[in-house]
Amino acid sequence: MSAMSSTGQPHISADSFFHTSSACDPSLSPITIYMISGNPGLIGYYHTFLSVLSDRLNTQSAQRTRKNHAFQIYGHSLGGFELTKTPGPKPRYYDLEEQICFVQNKLNDFLTSSSNASNGVPSPKPKVILIGHSVGSYIAMEILRRHRERSTSGTSPSVDFDIIGGVMLFPTVVDIARSPSGQKLTVSTLCLCLFD
Repeated sequence: MSAMSSTGQPHISADSFFHTSSACDPSLSPITIYMISGNPGLIGYYHTFLSVLSDRLNTQSAQRTRKNHAFQIYGHSLGGFELTKTPGPKPRYYDLEEQICFVQNKLNDFLTSSSNASNGVPSPKPKVILIGHSVGSYIAMEILRRHRERSTSGTSPSVDFDIIGGVMLFPTVVDIARSPSGQKLTVSTLCLCLFD
């Protein structure tokens, strides 16, 4: 997905969502809000949510008189869940580690295309807010952890940006079997298996 100028309407496809808010100070880099979907991995489930978010951000930006950042809202279906057929190898299943890498690469590609769209005019380091839903929350937290580790280790990232926030919507519980409800379910399942 290449960065596009704002048309007032979001660019929505079966596998992606993109919208840029209007009024902004061109000396400020846009803030990218990157949506990471949960199961079943289709960004289409979030089109209404992302459209409303975009509309609210545009309304708030228009009401302010001080310098405003533009907002870019972008999301893409998880790897292997794309609905658009592309030439090449047959779609495959991705494990969790591959999904994390897939999402990181989509974010990097988007930020690279956004910075290339600035026509060579130097701009400040991009700022990113990650939004994750369900397993997308886990992926977002893992991207954040790895980003922080690269930053503190002095490793040069392929794309330089700052993650300035994260919104986790109904995050997946790690070790769900150890939670109180998970322990009850595990015991119930074990009892049912004994009677089988």
